[in-house]
Formats: sequence, structure tokens, C-alpha cells
Amino acid sequence: MKKLLYILFLVLYSCNSNSQTDTNKQTKFNDLKIDSGIIENIVELTNKNAEKNSVIRYKASDSINRVFESYDSLVPGVRFKFVNEKTAYQIIDIHFDNVKKSKNYLFLTNLDFDDSYKSYYDIVIAPISDQFDLIKFIGTEPVNYDLSNQDVVEWFRKKNTEFDFDIIVADFDRIETIIKSEPKSYEKLGNEIYEFCPDVIDQGHSDMNELIQHLKKNKHMWFWWD
Repeated sequence: MKKLLYILFLVLYSCNSNSQTDTNKQTKFNDLKIDSGIIENIVELTNKNAEKNSVIRYKASDSINRVFESYDSLVPGVRFKFVNEKTAYQIIDIHFDNVKKSKNYLFLTNLDFDDSYKSYYDIVIAPISDQFDLIKFIGTEPVNYDLSNQDVVEWFRKKNTEFDFDIIVADFDRIETIIKSEPKSYEKLGNEIYEFCPDVIDQGHSDMNELIQHLKKNKHMWFWWD
């Protein structure tokens, strides 16, 4: 009987210990609940500290003449600032799906350059489970093209009924996605992208054929409203 009770005690202790270990893996930082191992690995890969997330918001100072002023605000999540592009995309490859499973969203934002024109991004993890909510969260709004944030959300939501993609870059005037399933026609998609965001050719690809080849080869959509 004593032996049976001892075995039962060991089993209960083991279960309780495992439960405590699982709890210890979770970290909470600026309303973000996530496996601390993910944060630790990103710190290691980037050599950057996790900071409270902030974002440049825009508010209308003259809504009639569409004049907007920027202001900084703290928003939920964590941010790793000014990470070189190669490392930033590497982190997307490693952690995107796991972060999504935790009901959070990992994305790149705030594209910037150093003195030698090398590209850098901020890496952000925010408590968002839906990529269309990410567009709202960031406030992507191409005001120069008379498009609202809701217009952008609806365009991407409609495309997502036609093929699968993940948004990996989001900013006030920029979105990039990875195409996960083939659209019916890359030619049709290229024309729809150009109609929605003319700068992909006017200030990007040399012509429509180059855009279509980029979509086919790289499985990557990018949008920048200058």
C-alpha cells in the first residue's frame, strides 16, 4: 500500500512539475502572451532587445483638404528595431507559423536603409490572430489614391477567397505577402494588382510582364502606395 501511494505521489509531482514548466515557457510583455523561447531566439538572431511596440499613427488635421499629421503611440506587442533584411526574413521563415499558433502575428514593418542603402526592417509580434485585422491594426491607408483602410482590407479579403497568402510586411503605405497557393491566372492577378496599386510598375517593375514573372517565380506580392 505504501509503495502504491509513493508511486501515486511521484506521478502527481511529475504532472505538477510539467505544468509549471509549461507555464514558465509563457511570457507576457505589453499584452503579448507567447512562448518565451521564441522571443529569446529572436533576441539571439538579431542581437536586439525586445521593446514595447510603438507605431506611427496618422490623424486628420484638415479632413476637407486631406491633410494628415503623424503621432507616435504605444500599441500592444513587442518590437525589434532596425534588423537587416536577410535576418528579418529568416525570422519570418523560422517563427511565422509558431507565432500564429499562439494567436499572435509576426510581421515586418518600417522599411529603412543605412548609409550604404542596405535594407532594414523592424520585427513586430502583436496580439492579432487574423491578417486582415493586421491591416486595421497598422492602419494601412493609401490616401494619395483615395483608398481607405477598409478598401485595403476588402481587396485582400476578396483575394484570399481566390488563393491563399500570408501578409508578412505591413505598414501605413506598404504591404507584402507570400503566395501559398496558385492563383488561377498570374496574368489576371498582375493586372488586378496594378489597378489597385499602380506604383508596383510606375515606381517598381519595368512593365507588366516583369511583374507577372516576379509573381510566378517568387510567389510574392508587394504593394507600395507612394
